[in-house]
Order: sequence, then structure tokens, then C-alpha cells
Amino acid sequence: MPILKDHKEILLTESDSKTLPEWVEYFNGLYTKNQIYSFCYRNDCRIKKIPDEVKSKIQSQNARKYHIN
Repeated sequence: MPILKDHKEILLTESDSKTLPEWVEYFNGLYTKNQIYSFCYRNDCRIKKIPDEVKSKIQSQNARKYHIN
């Protein structure tokens, strides 16, 4: 589904106020992360970056439970 005109205006004006997962949640999962990122990239809009502390916490939660031999 293409991004609606109203949502495009919101992204163009306020893209740097939220991170990518926050935008997906804001639109109630209507668009994927890739759709939002691609739209902002093509229109030279910056998206707020996830802080390193949060990123490392997410990566540690998604780490493997068992080591592969």
C-alpha cells in the first residue's frame, strides 16, 4: 500500500522527531519500516537515530541462546 498524502506530509515535516520503530507504531503498522525509510531517504528527510545504549540492549535480547559448534 502506498503512503497516503496526509501521512507523507506528516513524515516530511516531523520525520526527525521519532525513530523508525516509533513511526511504524505511530501509523499502527500500516506501513513497513522499509517503506517509511525509503520515502524519507528519497525526500532527504532525516529520521531520529536509535541511541547506542538502546541498540545494544536490543541486540543482546536478540542474541543466540546456544552457541553453534
